[in-house]
Amino acid sequence: MAPVLKSNAYGHGLDQVAPLFDSYKAPFLVVDSLYEAYELQKKAIKTPLLIMGYTHPDNFKVKRLPFSYAVWDLEMVEVLSRYQKGCNIHLFVDTGMNREGIRIEELEAFLSKIRSIPGLNVDGLCSHFADASSVSNVSRAFTAKQLVLFEDALRLVRAAGFDPLWRHISASGGIPQDIHHPFTLIRGGIACYGIQPDPRKAIHAISPVMRFVSTLVSVKMIKKR
Repeated sequence: MAPVLKSNAYGHGLDQVAPLFDSYKAPFLVVDSLYEAYELQKKAIKTPLLIMGYTHPDNFKVKRLPFSYAVWDLEMVEVLSRYQKGCNIHLFVDTGMNREGIRIEELEAFLSKIRSIPGLNVDGLCSHFADASSVSNVSRAFTAKQLVLFEDALRLVRAAGFDPLWRHISASGGIPQDIHHPFTLIRGGIACYGIQPDPRKAIHAISPVMRFVSTLVSVKMIKKR
């Protein structure tokens, strides 16, 4: 499990949550932005950090950084190779969410480019379920299709000479689906904060870690107009 701390730890407070997750010694913590990674670095978080969101390549030219990066853009790969030699990257493939990611039909050419670019360690292969928490037949069929595409991507990656240790597609919504192969990790998002991704297929033994409390200050009876 790799806890996700994007968007100020889902509103729970990056400063408050990060030290707790750091104590669990996860393989890495997931953030969305370089800014969030810097914030955790300032807090002396020891767990490795994976940045999954987009960062403009110019930001990697300033100094050597101790982070890992999800990549799907060759410009970013080339900049990382030149300015962040030896860094770990997770190849982000698009299996159907149609957000970030390398399309499967473009992956072979992308891998060919990666092989010719030195100084990078392909440590992971990742994607993102589009609707894994839903229990509808349509959504379940789409999730199954994404799994097939991920396995196709893994075969292409291995054929290109890479064997990524971390293989992950499932966020909180995929946890109740009991999906195992060929994955080695789940990115725990809102479930890590005790929030059910979908109450129709609940994750057992979790409850929200934060609650909102307010005070009723006034009640007035008004006439109907």
